[in-house]
This record gives sequence, C-alpha cells and structure tokens, in this order.
Amino acid sequence: MGFEIRQTQKLDQSIALTPQLKKSLEILQKPSLELHEFLSEELRTNPLIEDMSGEYENIPEQIGENPDVENDSSESEENASDREEENRKRDFMLNSLPDKISLREHLLNESKLDAENADTAEAFEFLISFMDERGFLPSDAQSKLEDSGFSPESARAAIKLLRDSDPPGIGASDMRDSLMLQLERKGMGDSLPYRILDRDYELLMRRKVSEIADLENTTPAEVESAIAQIAKLNTSPAKDFSREDPRFIKPDIAFKLDDSGEWTAELTNEYIPRLRINPDYRRLLADGKLRESEETYIREKIREGKFLMDAIEQRQNTL
Repeated sequence: MGFEIRQTQKLDQSIALTPQLKKSLEILQKPSLELHEFLSEELRTNPLIEDMSGEYENIPEQIGENPDVENDSSESEENASDREEENRKRDFMLNSLPDKISLREHLLNESKLDAENADTAEAFEFLISFMDERGFLPSDAQSKLEDSGFSPESARAAIKLLRDSDPPGIGASDMRDSLMLQLERKGMGDSLPYRILDRDYELLMRRKVSEIADLENTTPAEVESAIAQIAKLNTSPAKDFSREDPRFIKPDIAFKLDDSGEWTAELTNEYIPRLRINPDYRRLLADGKLRESEETYIREKIREGKFLMDAIEQRQNTL
C-alpha cells in the first residue's frame, strides 16, 4: 500500500483574541466592585491616568487651557493644591479596597509555594472548603478527600500542609487540637501546658487544678501558670481574616418607578471613575525635550490609558 502526500485548503471561521480584545472582554464582564478593584490597580501602575470623578469635572483637558493666574507664586500654590487633592482622591480609592484577604485566599497563596506536587495542591484546595468559620476541619476530612477521588497519600499530605500553615492552629479537628498545634509551633510540645491539654483536658475544662497538679507531679501554682499560657492561645485561628460571606453586591443597573408609573433603567456608575490622561505628560511630549526612552514610555502609557478608557466606555454603552 503506497502513501500519497496531498496539499489541501480548509476554510475555518474563528476569532483571534488579541491581548487588547481579551482585556476588553474581561472589563465588559466584570461587575462594578471587581471593576473598581481593577481600575484601582490600573491607577496604581499607570502614572499617566487620573481619576476626574467629582471635583475634577471642570479641569480643562486640552493643552494651553489652564486658567489665567496673577503670578508665578499663585500658580505654584494652585498646582500644589491640585496635586494634594489629586493624591487625596487616589489614596481614598486605594484605601477603599478591603485591608484583609479571606482565609481561603491566604491559604491558597501558601499552598502555591509549599505544596510538594500538583496532586497535593489540588487536594489542599479541595480540603479548605471543608473548614468551618474557626478554621477547623471535620474529623472525617481525609475520608472526604478520598471519596472525592484523591489518593490517601495526597489526602494526608494536604492535611499536613494545612496543619503546618499559618495562622498556627489552622486545620485542627477541634479547639483542643488547635491549642496543641499552636504550642507545637512555639516549640512547647513537651511543656506543662501541652501535657495538660493532651492528658488532662477534661480536668482542665472543670478547672480541677489540684487534681491536675497531682497527676503531673507539680504544684497548683505551676498549673495555674500553665493555664494562663493556654488562655493566651487563639481559640479561633480564622478570626483575623475577612469572611467571604456575606458577599456584598452592587448592581450596575438600577430600576426606578417614575412619577408617571413607568419603570426606567439607569446605570449606577457609582464605582466607575471618570478617567483622563494627565495633561502634564502631554506637555512633556509637546515640548520635545525628552530622551527617546522616556518618550517611548510615555507614549506607551498614553496608549494603554486610552485603550482602558475606551474599554470602560464600551462596557457602559453595552450595558
């Protein structure tokens, strides 16, 4: 049987997603709060973009349209005031973002660095969905992982990785287990507080100091000191992280009933800043005194800024 080489043509319709088109589609799909975070990051990384929302509505955009001033000193004071106000608005936007990340985000960031392989990382991501609001796991966590298709080795490795993660005490089966984990992380695995938790927990819960002292061959004063150390441990390791629920949702469109009884739809625009390119950089380009590398950088940032503003406008028009 012989082989024959042929050359054929095939017509195929497809859309090539350029980086710009992909970014534009991402902006289109983002809800307002996510878009707010995205734009905050763009303001942080592109010094040529300004937020003109609110107080900036009357600032002239064209070169040479600055209001007349009486003298250089007055102009300098006015520019300083404008810069201070601009910095205040930018700081307000950046500071409006949540200061805390969720425990899930924190743990996933850790697992990316510390997971021994992809299977462990995947099992770890599945495992943290079992945790309660304090950061504790159910006693059958390993069985749940294995029932979900993970090998016993991956399940054990994921649980160990979680118990070794920060904050100390995370991934425990209960409060007692969590307190013991925290002491282990402090290098106190052989200490009196650890032994009390390990061997005398029921007596500790009833605060039977004398009985604990007899069992541990120590004095009531030492037991009281050990209890005081235990009391300083964290009973809820997850408490310092933001909770993922409730998730606040801000609608992009508001429906209102007007005086005539007709329903109308309006864009809220509450989290959509009005952006522009800083005119000072346009002046620098117009002066022609920049080095080639500086001019290239500014032109690139202007191009990025214009694309961003066009994408936001397209999103709002589409909505």
